[in-house]
Amino acid sequence: MFLIKPSIAKNIPHPLDFRGSEQEKKKIITFIEKNIYEIYCENEMLKSMCTNSLLRIMEEEELNSFKKLTKAKEEVILNNVIQTYCMNSMLEGMCMYVTILMMYEEEVKASGKKLTW
Repeated sequence: MFLIKPSIAKNIPHPLDFRGSEQEKKKIITFIEKNIYEIYCENEMLKSMCTNSLLRIMEEEELNSFKKLTKAKEEVILNNVIQTYCMNSMLEGMCMYVTILMMYEEEVKASGKKLTW
């Protein structure tokens, strides 16, 4: 599986490289669980949010977003969004499939719009 290797400590599995094998599914779940834990439990500013209920909710949201991203049609836009939110140390906490999906959808919408009077 292709991994984007940013200078920060995230190795995010690329959704378009996902083929659906059981081994890949386990890797995605492990990645999501670890990433959510790091964001909410190892970040001093968010530590108070490190609860079982919030972690499970965010893990589920991440998995659902990943599944939607595996069907992305605009690979260049998706790659740009991943680059922006996962390869920038200032945005490290935003390297989540939920954020990537939201920004991908906004970029796709914006790419077809023109300013009119």
